[in-house]
Amino acid sequence: MAKISVRLLATALAVWLAGASAARAEFMGWTYSFDDSGLTINPNAGQASGSIGIALPPGGSATTAIPNIILAASTSALGTPASAADQFVNAAYFVTLTITDAATSKSHDFTFHGQLNGSLTASSFQIANTFTDGPSQDSTLAGHDYHVTVGPFALSPTTGAGTIGFAVQVNDPTVQGQPSGSPPPPPPPSSAPEPASLLLACLALPALGLRVWKRKRAVPSRV
Repeated sequence: MAKISVRLLATALAVWLAGASAARAEFMGWTYSFDDSGLTINPNAGQASGSIGIALPPGGSATTAIPNIILAASTSALGTPASAADQFVNAAYFVTLTITDAATSKSHDFTFHGQLNGSLTASSFQIANTFTDGPSQDSTLAGHDYHVTVGPFALSPTTGAGTIGFAVQVNDPTVQGQPSGSPPPPPPPSSAPEPASLLLACLALPALGLRVWKRKRAVPSRV
């Protein structure tokens, strides 16, 4: 009985682990690229002698994380706290991340629009960023659901150096016939009897044999 119980438990555990592993697996058959190698955002007020440079990383595959976009703010004007050298007032820019399905070569552009507000001097970089169309976008490409998130935007107020992060999450609508995000299916019913049923059967057999034997002794033999 113990051997049968252990065998059934091990089988159920193996089936459950296999289903859970499949549900957690993420699709990796895609690549990414940016629409340009870099761009420059110029101030639109004040002395307008500096700029903020955006260096876009090269493309890659899903097996590696997307590198951060590099920001570099600079200005040669001194300015004062009361009259900044460079001012950004809703200075607009956009960054496009292109996702391409490796098997079908189908692609989708995730374009994020940003606005910069703040000021630059030779020793102070006070810039705030807003993604005007939100920090995330979703799209279905070649049967896979992509969720792309941009941010955070981080720019050091003392050095003018910073980054913009990107993250991509892929969910399969179905994983082995199972809706994405749903728990793994239960193991199929076994045709073997339950251990408890086997125990009851084993206990009942001696009692049944004893009862038949008593009946045979009670019946007188015919001459």
